[in-house]
Amino acid sequence: MGTIPKQSSPPENVRLSPLSRSLIPSTWRQKLERQKILFFESELVQDLPVEVEELLKEVTTGLANQINAMAVRLNTMAAQTVERRVSDVMASVRETKEQAEAELANAAATVEDLERQLDSVKDIRESQGGNWYQLTIGRTRTGAGSVSWNGK
Repeated sequence: MGTIPKQSSPPENVRLSPLSRSLIPSTWRQKLERQKILFFESELVQDLPVEVEELLKEVTTGLANQINAMAVRLNTMAAQTVERRVSDVMASVRETKEQAEAELANAAATVEDLERQLDSVKDIRESQGGNWYQLTIGRTRTGAGSVSWNGK
């Protein structure tokens, strides 16, 4: 063990009020006691018995391993959560894409149907010698395309 710090007295050349002068000795003693405690605590830590040092190392290592394992588990859980959220978003995107493709296919079928009707009207018109004067293309109540004409 080291030596105990030498006690000194408070400085005498400082002007203080009577109240401050009565507090100085007790405050000074408290300061010195704290220094002694810190000094002795640092000496005790340095002079631990070998068994205690080994036990301290084991406990410290075990604690570090537990903290490391907890960090790995937390990281794994966070990664799984992110993967789950990404898969949910991807499923939503796939569903939206499938709906859009279905609507596009429906629109394409409607366009093809209208084109067939238009071709048949042109064929009829040509066979009649071009006497038709009004061609109306529209939509029925069911949403399907329709073509009607009025002719002479």
